[in-house]
Amino acid sequence: MDVLTNLHERLRAELSALALESGFQQEPKKFVRARHCYHRWSRQASWKTEAIDLVYKVRWQQWFYTSVGIYMPPLPGFEELAEDLFDGYSPGTYRTGRGVGAMLTLQTRRVTRRVLRDVRNALPWFGNFTSPRSCLDRLERGETIFAFARGPAIVARIEWLKALSDDGSDE
Repeated sequence: MDVLTNLHERLRAELSALALESGFQQEPKKFVRARHCYHRWSRQASWKTEAIDLVYKVRWQQWFYTSVGIYMPPLPGFEELAEDLFDGYSPGTYRTGRGVGAMLTLQTRRVTRRVLRDVRNALPWFGNFTSPRSCLDRLERGETIFAFARGPAIVARIEWLKALSDDGSDE
């Protein structure tokens, strides 16, 4: 097994342990989108999904990153926009070295420790989105990954969150 494959397997195993401690479950399959391979751990609520992603380029696996995000179900009429709404926190981008043998193994261990530290430090970010009301407040301030923060998709999402808040669905 080459060092990069070993790195990815070790990262997935250690991120899984960290995610499980925090109530996340590993999604059963990795997925590939836009020449990137995604491994995701998610934590479900009735109205949102919180996710931790480990992402690397399919052909250039020395470079990878982690991110945390809030995803909500697509709304009717806006399915093409995907469901991610808040993806504004990326703990880090990492690159393994070009060393060989023991030096590359040492670099791999360092990178793994950094990734785990950075993801652990990112977990409190989810506390900003504990209820539909807290998401609504952030959207109304223009905090979203969408560049068109006042477009029809955001207006529809705001109305959806208002309805959840009015129904007392604040979980």
